[in-house]
Amino acid sequence: MLRGPVVCAGLVVSAFGCGDPPLCPSEVFVAIQESQVASDVDAAAPGIQTDVHIRTSLREGELLTLQVIDNNGVVTSVTSAPVDASGNVTFPAVTVPEPVVTLRATGDSVCGRGEDQVTLDISAGADCALSLAPAPETNAYYAPLGVLSTQSDPDPEIAGYQTTVQVATRAGWTVELFANAGSGEQLLATAPADNNGQVAVTRTLGDGQVTLRATCHGAGGEASSLAQLVYVDTTPPACTIETPTTGSTITPSFDGNADLADGVQLALAATIAGDDVVDEPVTIKVSDAGGAATTVDGSPVDPSGGTTATITMAPAATPATFQLELTGHDHAGNTCTVDQSYDVEYEGCDVALASPIGTVTHDADNNPGNGSQIDIGLQVSPACAGRTVSSTCGADSPTGVVAGDGTVALRTTLCATSPCETQAACTFRVTTTAGLKTQRAATLAFDDQGPAVTLQLVNPAVVCGAQLTAASDIDAGVAGVQIVARVLAPDAVQRTLELTTPSGQTNLNAASDVELTLAPGTNRLVGVGVDGLGNRGQTGTCTLTLSDIGLAFSPPAADGTVTRADGTTQNSKLTFALCGTIDRAGSGVQLAVDGAEPVTATVSGTTWCKTVTLPPSPPAHAITATATNGGSFGTGSLSLQVDLSQ
Repeated sequence: MLRGPVVCAGLVVSAFGCGDPPLCPSEVFVAIQESQVASDVDAAAPGIQTDVHIRTSLREGELLTLQVIDNNGVVTSVTSAPVDASGNVTFPAVTVPEPVVTLRATGDSVCGRGEDQVTLDISAGADCALSLAPAPETNAYYAPLGVLSTQSDPDPEIAGYQTTVQVATRAGWTVELFANAGSGEQLLATAPADNNGQVAVTRTLGDGQVTLRATCHGAGGEASSLAQLVYVDTTPPACTIETPTTGSTITPSFDGNADLADGVQLALAATIAGDDVVDEPVTIKVSDAGGAATTVDGSPVDPSGGTTATITMAPAATPATFQLELTGHDHAGNTCTVDQSYDVEYEGCDVALASPIGTVTHDADNNPGNGSQIDIGLQVSPACAGRTVSSTCGADSPTGVVAGDGTVALRTTLCATSPCETQAACTFRVTTTAGLKTQRAATLAFDDQGPAVTLQLVNPAVVCGAQLTAASDIDAGVAGVQIVARVLAPDAVQRTLELTTPSGQTNLNAASDVELTLAPGTNRLVGVGVDGLGNRGQTGTCTLTLSDIGLAFSPPAADGTVTRADGTTQNSKLTFALCGTIDRAGSGVQLAVDGAEPVTATVSGTTWCKTVTLPPSPPAHAITATATNGGSFGTGSLSLQVDLSQ
C-alpha cells in the first residue's frame, strides 16, 4: 500500500520520505524505437518476426504491454514484460502481419500511464523475394507449412523432391540460397540475377522439414528474403492385403453370411505401413472379369497400420476371377496401391490352415542338426477325402492325403539351420475328382532365435577380466563396491543382468542402467534379453575380480627377475623363497605357478612365503597369489624371469 506524499520544505517530493529522490519528476514516458521492419529475425518460424525495443521512464520491474494490430485493426497478439533497471524492455521475435503493422505499447506506473503507438510498413523480403515452383501444396495436417509430395513432384521417379527455387531481385545482383534441414544452415547455391532480376535454381530436397531463404546483394545495397518453410515427404506408404492371402481360392467357407445367393461376403484385412498414416482413409475397388466394379471404404488406418472392410464377390457363375485394387495414402497425400486377383470357386473343396496359428517358436523334431521344421495342419472339405494335397512350402514342398475327416498333416523344413528366424509363403492345393482345383495360401513364420545382446561396463569404464578394488566404488553411500553395467538388446522386451558371486546368483532388472554390488572374489556377469516370443539371447560371461585384501610380492621376485644369488641351484633349476605381503592378518594365501594346482603358502602376520623350484627362463613364469579371509579376497599376478647366468 502506497503512503501519501511527504512535504519537505513546502515541496511535495516523494511518497516515501524527505531523503528520497523525486518519484514522479514528469509524465510517464514510453517510446517505441522501431521505424521499419526490414528483416526477419527468426527464419525458422512462419511469418515475419522482429525484435521490438521500447524506452520508458518506468521503474524497474513495472510491466509494459505490447499489442500487435494488423491492417484491419485486429489485435493479433498481446505480450507483457517488466522493464529493466534503465526502464527499457525488448520483446524478442514478435510476429508481425503483412503488409502493415501497428505496435501499441502501454505502461502503468505509480506515476500514471504512458503509451506510444507506431504504424510500420513491412519491407522484409523486398528486393529479394523467394518462391518455389511448383508451389507448395496446401495440407490441413501440416498447416501452416506447405507440403512438397509426390503429388506435385515434377519427377517422382527420382528420389527426393525436385524443386525450383525462384528469387526475384535487382538485375545484376548476386543471390545466395540457403537451406536448413535441421542440422544447420547450408549454402545451396550462388547465382547472378539476369537482366530481369530473376534467378532460378533446381535442387533435390530430402524428406523432412526444410527452411529455405535467400540473400541478395549488389550495387546499391543488399536484402534478405523471407524464410520459406516447407515439409517434404516423397516416401509413399506400403499397401499390403493380408486377408485373403494372395493366391487363395475364394470358396464358400469365406462367405460371412453363409448365403451364396448374394455372393461371398468377404472380410478383408490390409496393412498401410508408414509412420504418418494413422486415421487416413482407405478404398478398395472390386472388379469382376467383365469390368463391373464397386468401391468400398475401408476403416481408417489404426495405430498399427491396420484397416478392414467387408467386400462382396458375386459371380454369375463359377469359376470366376475378381480383381481387388486397394489404395491408401499418408498425411502428405502420397499414395500406395496394391492389385491382387482371386479365383472364386463354389464347387471345389475348401482348404483351410488349421495350424500353426501365429509364429512357431520350436523345432518340430528337436534336432538342430537338420535345420528347423514345422508341423502344418490343414482342414479340407471331406468331399476330397482320399485326394492328395500338394504344396509349395519350405525346402520340402510336402504332400499329404486327405483323411476321412478332412484333416491333412504335413511337415516341412523352413530353415537349414537352427536356431533361425524366417517367414515362408506357402500354397496348398487340392483337386476334386471332377477336376476342380482350389488352393489356400498362407505365410508361415518360425522364430526360435533369441535377440542380440551386448553388455557394457559403464562406470567405471573397465573391460571384462579386470581386477577391481575398493577404489573402483562409484557409490560411497552404499556398503560394498558398486559399479554400473548396461544391457543392450534392441529387439528384446525384457532385459536382465545375471550376477553370479561366490555366494550364488542374482537376477537384476536391466531395463535401464544397473547399479550392482560386487562380492569379494570372482563375479560373473551375463546380459540376457528375451523377445516377445519368449526367445532368449545372452552374452558370454564377463568376469570381474574384486580384491578387498591388499596382496603384494616382495623383492627379489617383485623386481621381475631372480638369479643364482637369490637361492640354490641344482639340476639347472633355482630353488628360492617366493614371498610377499598382505594387509589383513589371519588371511590364507595360495600360490599357483604356470597354471598348476595352487599350493598353500606359509603366512606369518602380514607376510607370506613359499619355497618354489623353477627352471631358467625363457619363458617367463606366470605366478598368481590369492589371499582369502572369510568372505574377503585378494589376488596378485607376477611375470617372473629366472636367470641362471648371474
